[in-house]
Amino acid sequence: GFLLHLAPGETREVYLRVASTSSITTPISIASPAALLQHHEEKNIRIGIFYGISIAVIFMAAIFYLLLRETVYLNFFFFIISITGVMLCLDGVGYKIWSHLQVWEQYAIIIFEALAGIFGILFARHFLRSAATPGTIDLIYRGLIVWFLICLVLALAAPYKTFVFLVSIACLLLIPVMFIHGVIMSLKRDKPAIMFTAGWSGFFVAGALIFISNLGYAHHMDVSVEYFRLGIELVMLGLSFS
Repeated sequence: GFLLHLAPGETREVYLRVASTSSITTPISIASPAALLQHHEEKNIRIGIFYGISIAVIFMAAIFYLLLRETVYLNFFFFIISITGVMLCLDGVGYKIWSHLQVWEQYAIIIFEALAGIFGILFARHFLRSAATPGTIDLIYRGLIVWFLICLVLALAAPYKTFVFLVSIACLLLIPVMFIHGVIMSLKRDKPAIMFTAGWSGFFVAGALIFISNLGYAHHMDVSVEYFRLGIELVMLGLSFS
């Protein structure tokens, strides 16, 4: 940010030039120094709560896996790590961690999204009991896992725009499929499925907006990121106690 001194009634034009080799969001707002400081303090508290919950759930999933040796907890562990990585990129916190790794900085959010997609599918199949998964949905899951794996390989060779397009399309396909899967199992009065669908509802909507933003069709993403963070918190807390 920068200070802009304006006299009462004064009008001034300000030009900003923004360049990036990857997708970028540039929210612009004007506020007094006091209001801006208060906004950042409140935002930092929300971010701190989110990462505190993330770290706690990651450790809990790891402990459950080590104690019970059930694959569902291992998939949940890697899913939470991946989705937390996505938020590190969206919040800008990740830049402070790996700012010296320029190539990783460019591709990090898309790689985390692809990994979140893979482990999200594996977790959903186990959590919703894969034996009862409708055949068509299970086939889509398998196809999307292959798609995400191809995207990760292409990350080293394909142009960034191609890479982000393929991953975003895969995520946009995955989100409604997982939601429909949860609804189908919920209608069968499957308790884990009911908790799964309820906990992920907000996450699905906010996640879809984020991936649409990656495609360049949405530009005002501040609120969406906040809802996405809140949705992830509900998912982590809801599924942790299920």
